[in-house]
Amino acid sequence: MMLRPFLLVLVAAGAIALAGCPAGAQLQHFAKSSLVIRTAQGPRRFNIEIAETEPQMEQGLMYRHRLAPDAGMLFIYKQPTVAMFWMKNTLIPLDMLFVDAHGRIVNIHTNAAPESLA
Repeated sequence: MMLRPFLLVLVAAGAIALAGCPAGAQLQHFAKSSLVIRTAQGPRRFNIEIAETEPQMEQGLMYRHRLAPDAGMLFIYKQPTVAMFWMKNTLIPLDMLFVDAHGRIVNIHTNAAPESLA
C-alpha cells in the first residue's frame, strides 16, 4: 500500500519545502500535532499541521514540493460543513479524507491532481 501525504477534513461541534510562493505573500504558520487513524490493518500515526483560521485554510498545503508520507493537514470546521477543495498552487498529489462530526471517515478522494482547479 503506497502512502501519500494527505489532507484530512474534520467537521467538529519535518521538513517542508516551499517554493513558487508569490513574492511578498504572507505564509501562514500551523500548529503541529499527531493523529492516529484506526484502519483494518491497525493504527496509523501521522504528524499533522492544523488549519483553523480562514487564512490557514486558504493556504493549506499550497507551494510545497514535498511532504513526508506520514504527514498531513487537518482542517477544523466549527460547524458541520460541505467542504470543497481545489489543488490550485498545490504541487504534490494528495489523498483527501472527509470525516464527520463523530470522527468517521465518510469519503476519500485519492490522488488529487496537483494544480487542478476541478
